[in-house]
Amino acid sequence: MGLTTTIFRHQAILFTLQVGPLAIAASLLPGNFSGIVNYWLNMLISFLMWG
Repeated sequence: MGLTTTIFRHQAILFTLQVGPLAIAASLLPGNFSGIVNYWLNMLISFLMWG
């Protein structure tokens, strides 16, 4: 169970880091995209704090 959680955590961190530049670029668009960087950063910190 611990190994599965660790593998999922690593995959989630990798995915979040790969989506980061897209989130930063999307935050420059007009409209409701201004909070997307904060959401992305909160998600990254959450994944880093697991375990």
